[in-house]
Amino acid sequence: MQALRLKLPPGGNRLVQCLPLAYDSVTQVIGPEGGELNVGPHTLDVPPGALGDTVRITAVAPSDIVRWIRFKPEGLVFRQPASLSMSYKNCKTQGTRSPRIALVSDSMNVQEYLFSATDQWAKWVIGDLQHFSNYAVAW
Repeated sequence: MQALRLKLPPGGNRLVQCLPLAYDSVTQVIGPEGGELNVGPHTLDVPPGALGDTVRITAVAPSDIVRWIRFKPEGLVFRQPASLSMSYKNCKTQGTRSPRIALVSDSMNVQEYLFSATDQWAKWVIGDLQHFSNYAVAW
């Protein structure tokens, strides 16, 4: 993998540095029966019963030096957690330290960390979402 010497945005000192991926945006309707939404290399799994009604969901994965996703409609709350799987392939790792998924502000400041599990071999991190916001791969 190519060495990464990229400057992070302000407040992003805890975000994982990555080679940018192509921009991707996906809009999909998901209802009470659940469903899966793929944006770039990332996947949102909404389990059956997590939504009480049909919702038009938009996920945007910007082309950036950090791996992050913006979900709309903003503030959508799940009845039970949805699962977000984020790839950190082509990202700078820190030895055996495992990245996590973080809820981030619009200015890319880490606000809180989600309970996350990591597959370091496949370079995936998976976290449980209670609601929609911005999420990024962070240390």
